[in-house]
Amino acid sequence: MGSNDERLTKSVSTRSGIALTLLMLVLLQAGSVLAASFSGPVVPPPLPVDDPGQAHRLGHHLALYKHADPSLTIKDISSPGYQSYFVASLDEVPNPRQTDGVVWARFQLSAGRVEVTRWKLSIDDARLALADLYSPDPDSPTGFSRQRSGNEVPIAERPVEHRASVFDLVLKPGETQTFYLRAESKGGFYTLPLVLHSEDLWLASIQREYLGFGLFFGALSMVIIYNLVLFASLRERSFFDLSLFIAGIA
Repeated sequence: MGSNDERLTKSVSTRSGIALTLLMLVLLQAGSVLAASFSGPVVPPPLPVDDPGQAHRLGHHLALYKHADPSLTIKDISSPGYQSYFVASLDEVPNPRQTDGVVWARFQLSAGRVEVTRWKLSIDDARLALADLYSPDPDSPTGFSRQRSGNEVPIAERPVEHRASVFDLVLKPGETQTFYLRAESKGGFYTLPLVLHSEDLWLASIQREYLGFGLFFGALSMVIIYNLVLFASLRERSFFDLSLFIAGIA
């Protein structure tokens, strides 16, 4: 009887020790997370731009200021007093996880010794209402020049006439420049898939995109014509209705 009690006592002690160890590990992990969150924002590294033949994703090089006051200007945001509000993005495609309001993004581009100076920055998310890119400009009173895009801006008035938000960038070889992006949504979640292309690379990608659209709509047109021919030959209303349906989708 005594030996059974002793084994039971040891088993309970072992289980208690394991539970206590697990609890300590959880508390240590939580403490490290809290310490990291209170130690201040992490400044993401500049994006090295040294290969004009490659598309550069900016997700891990962004610092975000979410739920910002809509009245803040670029002069406010770029001042030292607001730099601590920015937190490094951990996602390749940042998701602000807010359906409305303003998000500011800050990023640095470090141009290598490449001869290419003209680049395109694209944000391919049609849910973005307004997107303002602020580029360094020593001749401007604020120190930055603005380009505006987004689905509320007519395509003809955008810096680059394209369905996505696309901006022109000029990078000086051997220099590191800081840019700010103001993103605004007026209902609905959105993402910030920022991608940097050299101008030649972007034009090549647009040509492939337009070729795909041409093949798609060309195939739809052939189907519509085929059904209209069947309607004219057989007088079956269903072929005409199908043509109208496909035309409506297109």
